[in-house]
Amino acid sequence: MSFRSVILFCLCACASHLHAQPGGVRDQYGWIAFSQPAYYQGDTVHFTTWFASPPSGSTTIRYQLHLDVSDSKGQVAVHTHFFIVGGWASSYVVLPAELEPGYYWVALYSLQGDKPVRLSDDHPLLVSGRRKFEAPASLPIQSTARALLRTTVQLQSEAIATRSPIHVDVTVTDSLGKPVAGKFSAALVQGEVLKYKGGFDHWPPQVHIDVKDSATAHRINAGSIMQIKGRAVFDKSSKPVPDSTRIAVYLHRNLIGYECWTSRNGYFQLPAVLDFAGSDRIFYAASLKGQPLDSVRLEMENHPLSLSAAPAVQDGNGTDEFGEYSFQSNMIRQAYGYHRQGAGETPIDNNQVFEEEYGGADVWINVGDFVPFEKMEDVLAVIPSIYYRNAGNGKIVQMQLSDRSMAHASPTFWIDGIMTRDADYFMKLHPSQVVSIRLITNVYKLGHLGALGEDGIVIVRTKIRNNHPALRSRLLPVLGLSNSVPEKVVHEIPADEPAFHTRLGWWPTLTTDAQGKCSFRAVASDDIGPAHVLIRGITSDGKPFAGSADFEVRRREH
Repeated sequence: MSFRSVILFCLCACASHLHAQPGGVRDQYGWIAFSQPAYYQGDTVHFTTWFASPPSGSTTIRYQLHLDVSDSKGQVAVHTHFFIVGGWASSYVVLPAELEPGYYWVALYSLQGDKPVRLSDDHPLLVSGRRKFEAPASLPIQSTARALLRTTVQLQSEAIATRSPIHVDVTVTDSLGKPVAGKFSAALVQGEVLKYKGGFDHWPPQVHIDVKDSATAHRINAGSIMQIKGRAVFDKSSKPVPDSTRIAVYLHRNLIGYECWTSRNGYFQLPAVLDFAGSDRIFYAASLKGQPLDSVRLEMENHPLSLSAAPAVQDGNGTDEFGEYSFQSNMIRQAYGYHRQGAGETPIDNNQVFEEEYGGADVWINVGDFVPFEKMEDVLAVIPSIYYRNAGNGKIVQMQLSDRSMAHASPTFWIDGIMTRDADYFMKLHPSQVVSIRLITNVYKLGHLGALGEDGIVIVRTKIRNNHPALRSRLLPVLGLSNSVPEKVVHEIPADEPAFHTRLGWWPTLTTDAQGKCSFRAVASDDIGPAHVLIRGITSDGKPFAGSADFEVRRREH
């Protein structure tokens, strides 16, 4: 999609967003259910969140929610955002491998304009390590009350052989035995993870504040599209750039570009029409009246939420059983993964996908096909459509485009998967380090890159390992969406390698039928010992329910 198409689509999307959205996520507290009671450093935390009723208006409209994980100082340790549709969502957040073990609080919120509005109480999240830590004397869990619902969880047997099917039947009824309609999550977890459940197995985990009263149930105009917002300033003076400065950004991993213009005080806003997932890095460039603006810095906007400090912990003596188990099982998976890798695989060409995205190069040479060059000036002398000249302390590289016009400024360089406008870096490369140089000169192809393509594109592949730090000084990290997880997350069990998993399976959302029943299936891994089924759900009228069942995995008899 071209930049111009993106801009036009952004305007249309924003207009429909403003007029077609009758309301938003109701200001009621949402429930968050996690896929297991505790996690190890670097784990992926799968979660499901529900609201008592779907957002106002169409149940197909997406609303963006934010999730923050705060540490013992009340600082955000991990952040993610995702979309909720029809009152529920299932997503994930990845814990950093260096995250300190201990207790954390998880808060769910939305944005009302630029103001964060909390949508949940603090939900506890436990992160283990190899060393045992000591819990505080008392944890601020305010309630162990359960709704007057009965959740029955049945298995075909209390003892199941390794790698055998596990059949689970769930029934939800009220106090009179009548079936109850509801959605729930289900997790099958290995016994060691339950070492931590303590006071954290209560559901709901804290006092539920009833906000059905019309006096408190005001509406939130939650965002339905992603946005990249911030302020453009001059690097040295920190003063804002002039009004109507054009800002062009490019997401490297997702190969998506956007353009916008600054308003007063350098503020800009980029609606991400093509939602991107996961983390990415953006290259950005600023120009005013067609002339590049150097030394411009983007200050990305964030929305700090007042977060509670999680209970502080201290290191204890001894080894943490669950942490040690997770460490050992990760080592086994990595070892088998390493031995399964092919030897001598050809390195990935980080430029190929970019080149194909924009219709292929128009001019190219393989530098190794020529007599060895002494400097990059000699290389450019044999490539049509690209020229250089000295200008002060630097070198200006210019291209002739397919419409026979000469570019006004240096082209955009794509070097080993990283975008840059640094012509000096390109000219300082030694020809012996360069594998190939490819040019995109066709003005139609360049039009798809907007401001970043109007002076041509030079695609360079080098032999330099880890040259990205020199190119990343102009890049900013950005966080995209956490995608919805599949209907179920069940670990595959290959026949030719061991299978040790903290979690045997995770079903983010299951629904009871007219009889209040639901069934699902899993397969036991190679872990022997206790295991557990954990059920957390909410009825159609907003009442939480919970259930569990214990079983044992035994060694298969041959």
